[in-house]
Amino acid sequence: MALSFRLSLIGKVSAAKDPEPPGFRIRSHDFHGPLPEIVVHDTGDSLAILDDISREAAKVNAIARHREELAAMYPGCRFLPHTVLDGGVVVGMQVDGRTFLAAPTFWQAYGKLRRRVFRKLP
Repeated sequence: MALSFRLSLIGKVSAAKDPEPPGFRIRSHDFHGPLPEIVVHDTGDSLAILDDISREAAKVNAIARHREELAAMYPGCRFLPHTVLDGGVVVGMQVDGRTFLAAPTFWQAYGKLRRRVFRKLP
């Protein structure tokens, strides 16, 4: 399993151009496509920021592991781009012409997706 991370700093240029508070945005992907973005806002406490980054990175690692296990069980499957909605997120995959969707948070959704596909396909 290989993960690739790209780190960018969120800086406040002006409230009109960049309404986000300062912090870090970490984008990552695995062999199956983009993974959820990690956003950590600057609280001024460097230890708290490092704890937040570590916790969020562990979640992304778990998601990548779920995707890798699903891809190993169902060769040729395709993961759909995740979608962020008002009430949470939706993730999905296509296997043998069938589409499986799951929600509400990224980590929970990939776990549900794994269980749902496992029950319905051999």
